[in-house]
Amino acid sequence: MSKMNPSSSPRPLEGIRVVDFGHYLAGPLAGMFLADQGADVVRVRHPDAVYLFPHEEALDRCKRVVRLNLKSAEDQRKALRLLATADIAIENFRPGTMEGWNLGPEKVSKLNPRLVYLSLPGFSKTDVTRAKLQAWEGLLGAATGLFTDISLSRNLLGLPPVYSAIPLPSVYGAVHASCAAMAALIARERTGLGDVIEVPLADAAMSAMAGILLKVEGQPRRYDTPVLPSLVRKAILPIVRAVVRCVGEEGQGKVLAGAEALLPPFFKSYRCSDGRLLFLNALDHKHQSPAALVVLGLLDEFKRGGLKVLSPYECEGRTDNLNNMALLSRFWKKKLTERISETLATLPAREWETRFQKAGVPAGVQRSTAEWMAMPVNKRTGISIENPSITFGSIQQPGPIVSVNYDHEPKTTCAPQAADFFDIEKSWPKREFETQGKRPTGFLAGAGLLAGVKVLDLSNVIAGPAATRTLAEYGADVIKIDGPDPTIGPRMSILFGIDVGQGKRSIIVDIKAPKGREIFVDLVRRADVVLHNNLDDAAQRLGISHSQLRGIKPDIITVQVSAYGGTGPGGWEEFAAFDPVLQDVSGIQTRFGSDGSPQLHAIASCIDYLTGYSATFGALVALFQRNRLQVGSDVRTSLARAACYIQFPFTVSSQESAGLSEPSGQRATGLTATHRIFETSNNWLFVATHPGHLDADKDLYKTVGVRNSTQLTKLFKTRPSEYWLNILQRANIAAHPVFSLDEIRKQYTQSIEIDTSFEMASGPYRVLRHQHPCGLEVSLMAPTWVRSEKNPIRRLSPAPAYGSHSREIIQQLDTVSVPFENLVQERIVLEQWTELTTYLPT
Repeated sequence: MSKMNPSSSPRPLEGIRVVDFGHYLAGPLAGMFLADQGADVVRVRHPDAVYLFPHEEALDRCKRVVRLNLKSAEDQRKALRLLATADIAIENFRPGTMEGWNLGPEKVSKLNPRLVYLSLPGFSKTDVTRAKLQAWEGLLGAATGLFTDISLSRNLLGLPPVYSAIPLPSVYGAVHASCAAMAALIARERTGLGDVIEVPLADAAMSAMAGILLKVEGQPRRYDTPVLPSLVRKAILPIVRAVVRCVGEEGQGKVLAGAEALLPPFFKSYRCSDGRLLFLNALDHKHQSPAALVVLGLLDEFKRGGLKVLSPYECEGRTDNLNNMALLSRFWKKKLTERISETLATLPAREWETRFQKAGVPAGVQRSTAEWMAMPVNKRTGISIENPSITFGSIQQPGPIVSVNYDHEPKTTCAPQAADFFDIEKSWPKREFETQGKRPTGFLAGAGLLAGVKVLDLSNVIAGPAATRTLAEYGADVIKIDGPDPTIGPRMSILFGIDVGQGKRSIIVDIKAPKGREIFVDLVRRADVVLHNNLDDAAQRLGISHSQLRGIKPDIITVQVSAYGGTGPGGWEEFAAFDPVLQDVSGIQTRFGSDGSPQLHAIASCIDYLTGYSATFGALVALFQRNRLQVGSDVRTSLARAACYIQFPFTVSSQESAGLSEPSGQRATGLTATHRIFETSNNWLFVATHPGHLDADKDLYKTVGVRNSTQLTKLFKTRPSEYWLNILQRANIAAHPVFSLDEIRKQYTQSIEIDTSFEMASGPYRVLRHQHPCGLEVSLMAPTWVRSEKNPIRRLSPAPAYGSHSREIIQQLDTVSVPFENLVQERIVLEQWTELTTYLPT
């Protein structure tokens, strides 16, 4: 693609042509992400389709909408004419549907070899037992552990599954599809050819569940959730589970409330003087845990009482270390909970929220989603925007999920524009593409779509490392940079790092010391992308802000992952937070629980991973723009933005429409009486008729021989799930067992050697079990969420121990003249953290 003037084309994807055949959520959302970055997206809708709800129109913002009936031969030819000159096609029908309309990838790719063809089916076309299922959102949730494992307490107690209305599979699928499209466009610059890429929504959902699916056999007790004595876990807990099943919903609710009361004192909700709840999240952090007690005026009191404030990596098994909450004694946990509760009850929740935020302690007031979206700070920063509407007057909705070129004023998003096919065709004239100097697609085989791209990762916890791990999945060379003094405990940095640290090399270097800064500058000069999760002030102090790094390398791309950052300043962007706090302030905990009894919607598997994959998307958009304009970018995303999209469409509203009703709370079973979780004689089953279609209900009743939903519920309990699956599948009624993550591990685990040639392009989603460098057997999700036909993703190398590549990386830098041993002696560079004697500290 020819070099362009940045001033004439400030939007990164300007000139990119996208045909969006998507329906429901996943496909149109992927198209919207591309349109927000300037792509010319043409949405193909049926001639009779109307916008019934605000979110349907919001999905088409910044798009041109053309009306085609894809069952008509004439309109199929029109669609082919658009595809003949497009860059990207998006569809999310069941496998084989597009082929039935003569628009399948094989035919279209022959017509336009440069096209990137994205398919987002519910299940992969190679998942032979499930490919043809009607993949409703709830059915995908049943297949991916979403209804069983996202509640830590319910999972521990073996309580019945709970339906979650959050459309996690579709939203994660949309972000992965957007990433895949950009990676393929970047590769196309070298090969001259497009790609056919499948992003199964079930696999995309498993990319969100990766952190809680991770299993380390025989892990030290401090990493158990929760930490329980061996006797309790092995002998008493199974008895409790058996009893709980027999006490009914009311009894189960009381048991659940009791379990929630056992949450660590720095990881739970407290009631304040105004009756509102405030969630505190300051676990095992060298600075945040003691800072929380300082805000409360309690630190000196606890120190005098004998509580110690030591490193989270202290390995003597002490039960009095504030920063090792897993092993803290019951006495200290009880005392902390009591005193924190008493103190927080003295002031309103909003006052405490402000005090904690200013002190850098993650905490937030429990809010509803509507309250969150209406907050002035979110409107000022573009997290929540008001958009013009052609149907509903105006629509409140989430702003762009990423900002590329943060220092530029983003263009206001616009309402969908009705367009005539021939006008679109005229605006998309046939173009001749450069092929001279392009290498054939085989050039990339084995190297990945991002072969040659170098990334520096200065982030921690989940979101940032997940972003760079994903870049590694596409073939980027990622170096993880950490300082010599870790601040976050080993659960978040090392245990979760087994997942998000894959495919990287690791160096420990003090970039604040002059000699360490020289090493860092040398690495930046060789890099394409630098990603971090520091707030602006901290980034400036560390010398890693965009302006500072641009002074080292003018075309560098920086990616910042923050808690509350939006498309512009003026909000809470200088405040720290984690995934659970954003669930709290954005309404997710209230939705999954209730106003008086909020419930965590898992940890990391809700917002963290989505934020990370959004950062990957931003980095890829910026890399594509740099190839065209030879300029760097300041890319930003945040947990707050991801919190809006994981709740889509419930974060979209209009004064002229009531929007969608939704099931919520810990007794939710589904959308309707026939689109829900049913108990069978041996398990749980999700049955999915078309919500709102009376005929679909009648078909189900007729198939099983009942008259109403009450009879249906009773009947399902009389036979095992396998029996009902057989009957329902023969009648073409969608159904799927409600899987737990344990069941997914049992059914889909594949034991392998550590082999980075192992491809992920076929079959259902998979769990890979192998002997890990930590010395234990580890089970992890395989990266099957993006399946490139030309450049399949391969198994990544296991996450290394921190600092294990320090010597190798330093020796590759010819500008470093100081002997490596001297750097180690001066603590400029380390080969492991001083506190660590093993991979996983006990």
